[in-house]
This record gives sequence, structure tokens and C-alpha cells, in this order.
Amino acid sequence: MTTAKSLSRKQVKELLQSLKNQFGITLKDDYLVYRNSKDRVFLLKNDQNIEKINFEFLRTDRMGLYLAEYKNGFFRPSMQGIQFLVSEAKKQGIKPKNTLELTKEQAQTIFQGEELQIPNLPDSSGLILTFQGKTLCFAQAKDGKILNYIPKTFRGTTII
Repeated sequence: MTTAKSLSRKQVKELLQSLKNQFGITLKDDYLVYRNSKDRVFLLKNDQNIEKINFEFLRTDRMGLYLAEYKNGFFRPSMQGIQFLVSEAKKQGIKPKNTLELTKEQAQTIFQGEELQIPNLPDSSGLILTFQGKTLCFAQAKDGKILNYIPKTFRGTTII
């Protein structure tokens, strides 16, 4: 079990700016943002009752939506986090930056836990991988390869 701390307004602003720079997605300011001791960031719907709870003295594993890992200014969304962010962008009429549409074979390769070779792909600190317009996951491009960040629990055969 870990403990969680509420992020200060400055830290939330920094996180939201990083999100905007990386993906062009603007997240509304009406969420409570917590970070646990493993640098995992969680979102909770803003509620007066939740704000009164001091999570520093509670041992919690997770709460709300596991949005991302956030270390040293690098924002690495979880699968559910990236799907949430893209759905929020669609609600606002924003098309996310750094999106890569995959073919069926490429999507299957990613879900089998393998790295994907794409020549002439520029290095990127973060990509949103999509298939037929649906958000799949977050990845990183480096040296013509897409580094696979899909958790092992989601790997295996895919239904595409």
C-alpha cells in the first residue's frame, strides 16, 4: 500500500501544461489530482467531501482514475488515462497531436507485446496509437521503433 498526496495548484498547472504540449489536449480544471509514492497520478471528480479527506494519513493503493505516471516533467498515460484524455478532447472538439493510425497487422503486433518497426518515423516523447479511429494506447517512438507500453494484462490475442 502507498500513500497519496494532493498536488499543489502549481504542480497541477505544470501537469496540465505538459499534457497540452505533448498532445494538444486541454483538461478542465475541475478534477482533484493526487500522486502516490510510485509517481502515479490519479484523477477524482471534484467534490467538497473528498477535499476534506487527508489522504496523506490513509494507506491507499489507488483511487479514482489512474491517469498516468508523471516523473521529471514526462507524462506517460495509462491505457485508461489516454482513452479518457482523448474522449475529453473529442467532447471539446480538439484533435489530439501526435496520433498514429495503425493497420490491423500493426495493432495485432502491438497487442502481442512486440515493438513495431516503422522506418522514417521521427522520434517522439509520446504517441497516441489508434486503430480505425479508436484509441488503443500510448507509445513512444525511438530510432524507427515504437516502444510498447501496453501492460502484460492487456497483451495476447486481440479482437480486431
